[in-house]
Amino acid sequence: MKTFYLGFSEEEIVNKAEEIIAEELEEKNRKSRFCYTPTEIAKLYNMSGNDLNSFLKDQGIIRKQEGAWCLTRKYIHRDLARHRYIAKTNQKGQLMFKAKLVWTDKGKDFIKQLIKY
Repeated sequence: MKTFYLGFSEEEIVNKAEEIIAEELEEKNRKSRFCYTPTEIAKLYNMSGNDLNSFLKDQGIIRKQEGAWCLTRKYIHRDLARHRYIAKTNQKGQLMFKAKLVWTDKGKDFIKQLIKY
């Protein structure tokens, strides 16, 4: 038996919610569209993404904040990195957006200079 809410089926409501979430993610990720993940950059140096993040943390460039990597205060306004978001649901079924640090072309070049020395 189909359930209807205000004249809409449950399937229609779920489809509309998914459409709204997709639009929100597209807007949030617009500025990070052409950025590189730590793993993509790390592969250039035969490293893993985790190794690269550890190296950048040791250099004082990134830090963990609320479970996500972010630039430290010294580097935050240099256009080196941005955040890319993914939608997840928690154990209670609530929608959450999780941020992942990604690197701009300028950031990729910055990392290259760090690793060279």
